[in-house]
Amino acid sequence: MGCQTQVPQRAQPQSNRTPHLIFAFRAEYGFTNLARARHRRSMNVLIWFKRDLRCQHHPALRLGHQMGRVLPLYIVEPDYWQLPETSARQWEFTAECLTELRDDLKAMGATLIVRTGDALTCLEKLCRQHHIARIISHEETGNTWCVARDRRVAEWCKTAGIEWRVVPQPGESELVIEEDTSPPIAGLMAVEGLESGPIPSFKSLKMKHDPCPHRQIGGRSQGLLQLNSFLQVRAETYSVDATSPLTAERTCSRVSAHLALGTLAISEVATQTGLRQAEHGSRNWRNSLARFQRQLGLREHFLALPDRQSLVENWANSAQLGAQNVGFLEHRSDPLAAWRAGKTGLPFLDACMRYLAATGWLNFAMRSLVLQAATEGLGVDAYQAALHLARSTTDYDPRLHWAQVLTSLDTQTTRPAPALQPVKRGMKHDPNGVFIRRWVPELASVPAEFIHEPWKWPGFYAALGQRYFAPIVQQPQRTGNTRRAPPVLQRATAPRGFARIPAQHHSQTHRGAQLVMDI
Repeated sequence: MGCQTQVPQRAQPQSNRTPHLIFAFRAEYGFTNLARARHRRSMNVLIWFKRDLRCQHHPALRLGHQMGRVLPLYIVEPDYWQLPETSARQWEFTAECLTELRDDLKAMGATLIVRTGDALTCLEKLCRQHHIARIISHEETGNTWCVARDRRVAEWCKTAGIEWRVVPQPGESELVIEEDTSPPIAGLMAVEGLESGPIPSFKSLKMKHDPCPHRQIGGRSQGLLQLNSFLQVRAETYSVDATSPLTAERTCSRVSAHLALGTLAISEVATQTGLRQAEHGSRNWRNSLARFQRQLGLREHFLALPDRQSLVENWANSAQLGAQNVGFLEHRSDPLAAWRAGKTGLPFLDACMRYLAATGWLNFAMRSLVLQAATEGLGVDAYQAALHLARSTTDYDPRLHWAQVLTSLDTQTTRPAPALQPVKRGMKHDPNGVFIRRWVPELASVPAEFIHEPWKWPGFYAALGQRYFAPIVQQPQRTGNTRRAPPVLQRATAPRGFARIPAQHHSQTHRGAQLVMDI
């Protein structure tokens, strides 16, 4: 989340007030008091794109357009893309969004400048070379690394006399469900004399190859297609089908990745949903769209929470979370590796993990399930499991992801026999094993009555041989040990506003947090 440098009113000549550093910066280039107002209208403004990869419904870009010539910039930071929570699938989606953003800006008269390197170094060089006195950016809900980066940039701006204005995102109470009457931005005046710069590949960023054959395609046009398809065709059963992996892919809006990267603004999604809700007479449609609106508001509520990643990291690194479950495991395999690969021997859990690996998405009810199954049932380190989920999803948004991690860890002690939850939840959401057979084809020959517990089938070992295996988890017996999060985490996962969210009948976890991205 960026820091904003406040700029006071310009000091009058007779005043004893010390002029702000920004005026000292302008004076360095020979600006007189009489020329300042005229220069303000024609100054060069750097628009720093982060998780706001669009031109439409973009307050920061509109504000820069009103101030003078703009320099649209996106900085590819190799250090960020080497973090354990990032992945090549995320970068490839981002690169597709950048390609379309560059085309859209070109149609408006500007060019997206892409630079690769340290953000502070890139900003310092561009501001010096092109007489930039003001930086404008959209408020970013980044991870701990992004917060530290923004602090360094803010300190440099203060020292260099650069004004950095951060345009806030709308909060939950600020989502206005009405048609946007603002005229589209047209005729951008761009800073000239810059090379656009290449959009690097994941290989040039030295990222590990991460095949994701059914990944969503990035770019605003793809986001609009998904949104229109949802509002016009797919949303009717959203209120009842969003929690099952068998139906969620079609029933959910599938715009979460576009909201995370900002190719769609949440305000425009809320507006379009409200208009569709007002014009539709069907009760099922109205109920589903009303719930979708609540999820949008809940998403913004979680984005407004302070950073949660450091809380999870500190707790996980000091608690030895897996120690109490060692007795539940057969030591013939590495539980973390088996969980990642979808080879735990629990068919529904394995199907969810393989689906996630192939698509880069999983509905949030199942994200909670696989995280709880890993940490509580398999004894996997909570932080390592959370990192794997983060880098596996193309819609990774730090504030939302780590809020859900905290919620899942805080509520594990409320459920009996957590290691067997994938079996019970699978029987509920996939009673005939359709989802399992699609993603765990080794079980195609298993009769339907044994599909969720194939090890109970008399022909299990003879028919499957080495293609599948018995579960690595033995049936646990509840002990006196608990995995409840420390009080500070419990408070963090029950923020103000939960009472206003209607309860949904899904599971015993904090229901609102579990479904925050089922949109």
